[in-house]
Amino acid sequence: MSRSKEDKLSLARRMVEERERLGQSRAEMASACGKTPQAIGEYERGVGYPSSQVLADYAHVGADVQYILTGVRSTNLKDVAEETGAYKIEKGVGALSR
Repeated sequence: MSRSKEDKLSLARRMVEERERLGQSRAEMASACGKTPQAIGEYERGVGYPSSQVLADYAHVGADVQYILTGVRSTNLKDVAEETGAYKIEKGVGALSR
């Protein structure tokens, strides 16, 4: 398998991990990002790369984008969310809260 294919699949796997860590379905994450569940599914299968806007939307709902991109967990995720006023999806609710 080529390196770029491995990287794409690793990024895809980490997107799934972050969505699941937040307790969200594909439909809920898609709604929060202004995308379709099918688009989120494509990113999560490594069919396509998410845009910078999609990654910013993931961050806005509480995902660790540093982890998605690099595989290294952010040690200041909570601080970043507090400083930027980022929204976080409430587990199982599907609504954004601040």
